[in-house]
Amino acid sequence: MQREANPIVIKSKLRAAFREKLHLIILLGLLFIFSLSIPGISYLVMIVIFVFISLPFIVQTLSNKNRVKRSPIAIKFILSLIVLMGFLVTYFMTIYGYNFVDETTAVRGVILAALSYIVGYSIHFEEIPSKTLNYIYVFLALIGGGIIFVYLSVNSSSLGEILERSAPNFWKPGEDPINGTVLDLYSMLGTGIIPIVFYGKNQQFKSQQYKLVTIISLAIGIISIHMSVLLQGRKAILSLVLVLLMTTLFKLKNVEEKNTRNLYFSIIVFISLLLAIASDTIMSFAVANFEVFNRLQNEGLESGRYQAWFDIFDAMPRHFVGGRAFSISASYAHNIWLDVFYDGGLLPMALLLIFHILHIQPFLKVLSSKLPEPIIILTICVIVPVLMGFQGEPVLQASSFYFSTSCCFLGSIVRLSQVADKYNIDIPSDPL
Repeated sequence: MQREANPIVIKSKLRAAFREKLHLIILLGLLFIFSLSIPGISYLVMIVIFVFISLPFIVQTLSNKNRVKRSPIAIKFILSLIVLMGFLVTYFMTIYGYNFVDETTAVRGVILAALSYIVGYSIHFEEIPSKTLNYIYVFLALIGGGIIFVYLSVNSSSLGEILERSAPNFWKPGEDPINGTVLDLYSMLGTGIIPIVFYGKNQQFKSQQYKLVTIISLAIGIISIHMSVLLQGRKAILSLVLVLLMTTLFKLKNVEEKNTRNLYFSIIVFISLLLAIASDTIMSFAVANFEVFNRLQNEGLESGRYQAWFDIFDAMPRHFVGGRAFSISASYAHNIWLDVFYDGGLLPMALLLIFHILHIQPFLKVLSSKLPEPIIILTICVIVPVLMGFQGEPVLQASSFYFSTSCCFLGSIVRLSQVADKYNIDIPSDPL
């Protein structure tokens, strides 16, 4: 005879499920407000997230010494955090000494990035394999706020500002406008999300559950493309192409049937050849109708910034302490590591480079893991635009919030690689 369900147990489970969903909604809301980059408010929001998410996690981890001692990923996180703190302190102390920033900006820069990295690692990912959509929502919240910030800023700009590839800061309209390269950082993240629409879904997701993810991802992508074209940006389009290529190759790698895999590969080659053959016609049409492609054809990808790289490399043996002690061919090197050297010197640059290198192995572990495909696809969609931004834009000089967001992403990848090691993946039919 089948036993009747205990009403008390049922009520207890319902309350627990409600608390879990409420906790997720609050977390997503706070992450979204943080990424909106609202002066003062977003900074305080990150402190709130740290207090209510990270501190309980830290206390729990430190109370279990064996867990920390036996977990190489946890040790790697601690090592990475130490390196990050070393970079933040040396860099912001140096540029404060050179009067490039005020004391408040320097202190906030250190605290914001460090807390973001800890938060990214300490968000409760232990059940992510069985809560795949929750993981996607976390990333969409972090990206979505930045995209809305860009959208509001661009929509409040004049035609002259748009033609100059700039927009007023929506939160500080009376101050200097934001340069287009800053806005491109967020546009790259937004266009990079688009493959989630095509590749994120798998058979375990109910169509109704994935519909919201699809709508949000598509909206973010469309807004980002619109902002990028309006501001004559180039890297957002290149980011989309590169992410589509990498996610497609990842999907091909996981196709078990050889004939299907070969068919997909043949389609990619055919389309690539077709685009190459028709490239002149396509470019002529694009140049005639869209300013961004005219700029791309006339200037290429360089815009004088690559010469600035060579200027810094040439001066590097003679200048170790930053301070913009030598001239370069542009205002910035448009490379996160070279800009750090130009402003802060060799030591901060080396520490930042080491910090980023330490995340290569966790990222590769996530790629090769048996985690659900949507999680791996999303990780690719985020990390590729972030790396492109590091390579091509003055990230730290542009936005401390964007740099802190990237630290949050990297912290989450370290934690996710740890989850991939410790759990057998078994996704239920209802991931929420």
